[in-house]
Amino acid sequence: MSGCLDFFSNDISNDQKNADAHVAKPAFDFTVTDTEGYNFTLSNQTGHVVILDFMWISCAACDAMVPTMKMIQNNYDNIVIMEITVEPLDTMKDMAQYRKDKNITWELARDYNGTLKKAYSVAAAPTYYLIAKNQTVAWAQVGTCDYSTFNDEIAKII
Repeated sequence: MSGCLDFFSNDISNDQKNADAHVAKPAFDFTVTDTEGYNFTLSNQTGHVVILDFMWISCAACDAMVPTMKMIQNNYDNIVIMEITVEPLDTMKDMAQYRKDKNITWELARDYNGTLKKAYSVAAAPTYYLIAKNQTVAWAQVGTCDYSTFNDEIAKII
């Protein structure tokens, strides 16, 4: 399974190794403003499982994952999905249009200054982090992933 490799990386196995280094550690806390103008703060999600989905809107692999994210959202009431573009050229207007075009009901935001890209070692898209209810990183995935794999990882922490 592979993702869209961005302009910083051509080595998805090394990207996965870097992402895996975050597993079992406290999640980096942050606040972003979503496309609806609401603030999302990760630490305010304590008690909920959170999926951080790092992407950009022109990434075909990211696009292909939207149905999987919809399945997760439909099958788990207690999971919060935050999709964050790490592409500096994606504007909030672009993100809002993407959300509308894809009929996405979860939150979307931008990593304005690259802080999250750096903090979460994002070098390829899509990159996913599953954050446990206690705010630790439970699992990381660089590249696409099927629903059953997500489901198995979620089941370990719910």
